[in-house]
Amino acid sequence: MLDNILDSINCELSGVNVIEASAGTGKTYNIQNLFARMVLEQDMPVSEILVVTYTEAATKELRDRIRRILHELELCLSCGYSADERILALAARLKPDSEERVNCYLKRIRTAIRDFDEASVFTIHGFCRRMLNDNAFESGILFNIELEQNPQTVIQEIVEEFWRKTFYAPGASVIRLCAAEYCNLSVSSLYTFVSNMQNRHGAEFETGFEDEQNDDGSKVDPEGAMKKMIRLWERPAVEKQLADAKLSTSQKFNYSEPTRTIICDAMDAVVNGVIDTDTISQLKAFTRESITRAKLSKSDLSVITHPFFDAADEFFCQLDAYKIQLRLDCLKHFSREYYKRKQAQNFQTFNDLLVNLDHRINYENDRRLLDAIRSKFKAAMIDEFQDTDQIQYRIFKKIFI
Repeated sequence: MLDNILDSINCELSGVNVIEASAGTGKTYNIQNLFARMVLEQDMPVSEILVVTYTEAATKELRDRIRRILHELELCLSCGYSADERILALAARLKPDSEERVNCYLKRIRTAIRDFDEASVFTIHGFCRRMLNDNAFESGILFNIELEQNPQTVIQEIVEEFWRKTFYAPGASVIRLCAAEYCNLSVSSLYTFVSNMQNRHGAEFETGFEDEQNDDGSKVDPEGAMKKMIRLWERPAVEKQLADAKLSTSQKFNYSEPTRTIICDAMDAVVNGVIDTDTISQLKAFTRESITRAKLSKSDLSVITHPFFDAADEFFCQLDAYKIQLRLDCLKHFSREYYKRKQAQNFQTFNDLLVNLDHRINYENDRRLLDAIRSKFKAAMIDEFQDTDQIQYRIFKKIFI
């Protein structure tokens, strides 16, 4: 294993290499060394050496430390001495055994220091933004587009709009609203869901969702299932079968006479147009799953034959599917409206930077942007590579591997 330890002062400056390193083991130290060697040994301009890390603070520190090592190397080459063994080792690789060689390397290092404001040290989002803006014709983006760093307000507005249109538009179903609330869906929960999806996938989730369907291919319809329960409701027959089944009357699974009266009253309320989340919770007792849990050794579930119980099963199965469907519907609405608002208000987000660059270099036939980026950089170092997600990896792989 010792043979595989990175020696950034003497290793080859070619190929694709993955370096494993824990925190505090000298990642920045090695990036400094490699950067300086590319400048001195391969005469690379600082603008053609890409260094990517993952926070603005890390970017600033990296720039400062790279600039510092360049100054230290200039001083060492000028006077022939340094108190830093690393600087001496880097300088010794150059074999500065003549004034002509020393002047050649001094010219390279001083050019790098002079041009260091042009150094390509970025966050991943900064890199994507620079590539898209610097190659506006190739990327096809607008010149004056704004970067929205905090799109949460827009997301909130779109989710609220979806909730209003779904549940408070003229003719909207009260049953569907209560079903959504029973499933713990709300503006707040949908906002969190959409935000997480947007943060994780950017615009990727805008493509092709299939609607949730029942096993027979029909669409999810909790309202239709509830209407079926109402149509099949016969209180005396249902109440008698629950009594004849001799179910548990314990606190946990209670089918005592008072409880049976409560759940039947709840169904009567639904028949009369009164429904809320508490009512739906009480109707759960009519499902075969709940009834089976209340089975005792003396119980006789064979008497539970009324079709109303099947309808109750169907309704609660519909609720499970409805929770998924409503989330999908919200995502579809969000992707459409978010795109429209970004176009109308002329802004994009950090995630859009990644997705736009990924799309243009990986999925479009026009190679001009890809060729422009490739021609710009002769080397790349990606810090904190373990934090690279799928989109980021595709970008770097397409450009450099």
